[in-house]
Amino acid sequence: MKQKFIFYIIAICIPFLSLALLEGGLRLFKYGHEYPLFIKSTAFEGYLQPNPNVIKRFFHQAELAPNVSPDTFLFQETKLATTKRIVVMGGSTAAGFPFGRFGSPTGMLHQRIKQHYPTEDIELISVAMASINSYALVDFVDEVIQIKPDAVLIYAGHNEYLGVMGVGSNYASKGGHAANLVFLSLKNLRIFQVFQDGLYALSSLLMLDTKDSLNHQNSSRTVMATVAKEKSIVYGSELFEAGISQFKNNLRMILTTFTANDIPVFLSSIASNEKDHIPFESTDSPQTLQLLAKIKALSAQIEVAQAQLIQSGDPLSANLAFAIATRLQAGQSQYAKNFFQDARDFDELRFRAPSEFNHVIKTLSAEFSQVVLVDAEAQIRDDSVDQLIGKKHMLEHLHPTSRGYFLIAQAFFQALQANAFFDTDKVIVHQQDAWKNQTNLDVDDIIAAQKVGLLTSDYPFKKDEAAVVFALNDSSTDMVSALNNDIQITNIAYQRLKTGNWIDTQSRLASVLQQQQKWREAAIALGSLYDAIPNNIDAARGASLLYLRINELSLAHYYALRAYRSRPEDANFGLSLAEILFKSGNKAGAISMLDEVISKHPDMQKALSIKQMINQ
Repeated sequence: MKQKFIFYIIAICIPFLSLALLEGGLRLFKYGHEYPLFIKSTAFEGYLQPNPNVIKRFFHQAELAPNVSPDTFLFQETKLATTKRIVVMGGSTAAGFPFGRFGSPTGMLHQRIKQHYPTEDIELISVAMASINSYALVDFVDEVIQIKPDAVLIYAGHNEYLGVMGVGSNYASKGGHAANLVFLSLKNLRIFQVFQDGLYALSSLLMLDTKDSLNHQNSSRTVMATVAKEKSIVYGSELFEAGISQFKNNLRMILTTFTANDIPVFLSSIASNEKDHIPFESTDSPQTLQLLAKIKALSAQIEVAQAQLIQSGDPLSANLAFAIATRLQAGQSQYAKNFFQDARDFDELRFRAPSEFNHVIKTLSAEFSQVVLVDAEAQIRDDSVDQLIGKKHMLEHLHPTSRGYFLIAQAFFQALQANAFFDTDKVIVHQQDAWKNQTNLDVDDIIAAQKVGLLTSDYPFKKDEAAVVFALNDSSTDMVSALNNDIQITNIAYQRLKTGNWIDTQSRLASVLQQQQKWREAAIALGSLYDAIPNNIDAARGASLLYLRINELSLAHYYALRAYRSRPEDANFGLSLAEILFKSGNKAGAISMLDEVISKHPDMQKALSIKQMINQ
């Protein structure tokens, strides 16, 4: 009996052992591919960064992947005991489109932290990028946990329908939610990749239509123009409900995993343009078109009762709701807000998340003790006229302006503060002073306008909605800019767009701004250089001196401290830090810093004289 039992066990184990050997053999011979979320930096020893090719992990054929990637955030492979690490997750808004890293919520948040807590070592890392949704976040969770974050910040939801694996996207997998989760769990197995290769080869052999999946890779099209498969997703339809269910289930999985690993999550509500963006798609009957014509012909505002009666003629028309909202806007903004939100929710081309998504975010935040609700939408709404979100905060349908990103970052910052994330006493900086030091400069605005112009020049935007697109001519270094008449700044923007070389153009920008005696902008430019390249001590030193020059003492303190820690043997670095501490009202700290300098340079008369003067 015992021998029979052992035989059964062996018989059961043999297939699994064979599969394990096959998997090991395939890996040994380097068959297949794997795209980890984080990779070692080739330029900076001891540092990791998000993998620029990580989007390819979701596509069997790498050439099918959209041309998107997370920004290059360098962080130490071995986390120091004194360091607190924050990871930001989400889609294109979390990534800061069209401004990039330093205009993103991550960049804006880092600037706020530096201003208020200059002595704390806070690392910010973003794995956000365009096109991804909650499936990618589910897939990233375990690797995010491995780098030991002290907090995770999430701003996501707009890509659930038309992002990678979304229910209505050209990038969707077949089989629904369960099949997508199975794919995520199997995709790195070489055996599974062999199976995929076989299916792909067979479909090509049988001349099945594989070209449709490649058509969207036309490099002249924007990502938005290529993802819309189920172009019309009606409010309340099966696909609409599937998107909500997908978001809710994936988000619950994400929050459950982080909570199980004792990692606090700051989960934000999401915002989009309600007031100044007409719906992308609305299926309107002849009767609805007649109602629209009548509304447009009205010379006066309508009453709420009239609005409700008109909408009852076609309760799911996005165009009708938007037209009604514009007629209510002047005198009855609260009711107008409801109709503007209806217009967004009924928009059948679902690039903007419907209201239900914020309800999911708020409901799930309440379910988990370690999840903090961050109401970024409320921050933006409170900064808007009549609580209506429009072009002051949104560049097009949902990507924020500099002001919008600043407010999202502020919402996260205030939530971190309220939950005792920081260890030191806060330096008081008023919001208007924080806004003066926000990280987007004129060159960033020029580049952003170009990107938005390209985005809005393609489907699904109407031609009359397109933003101004700056003409780029390879034969000229000039770029006509409606935003900036400074030819030097404009040329730097052109060079960055043309070459993609951020480091060189940022160095040149900092130099030009100093020549123009734009001290604040130059300080921001140099500070960003140091934040991007942690061993660029000269940039930190330069930023500290420029911030000191304009009396921005907390930012001067932040960069002076980093410069001194990297070169403690440099007496001038120590003297600068002592000066900043003294001007900040920290006399004891200044004397302590001077004593440290004197201990290394006992014959330095300048340090001795300064200490004597302070002690008088």
